[in-house]
Amino acid sequence: MQSSKIDLMECLDAIEDVVQVIQMIRNDPDEEYKYIFEEATDLAKHTGTTIQMPRIVPRQVRRKLLFYIVFTIILFLATSK
Repeated sequence: MQSSKIDLMECLDAIEDVVQVIQMIRNDPDEEYKYIFEEATDLAKHTGTTIQMPRIVPRQVRRKLLFYIVFTIILFLATSK
């Protein structure tokens, strides 16, 4: 679509094709995820790496503490003026 010689009708056809592909992906996201994961697994095999699950934390305690500290500082600054 960045060529200066492209016809407007060709551009519309290309847009319709892109919309169709996106709709297919949205209609069956599990199948698309399976395909992407298989491709990533093959690529990992060729590069000698392994795919690992990210670390999962059962509870995020520090996030609440950080929110409390930031809220307290903002409240202090707002009332000190």
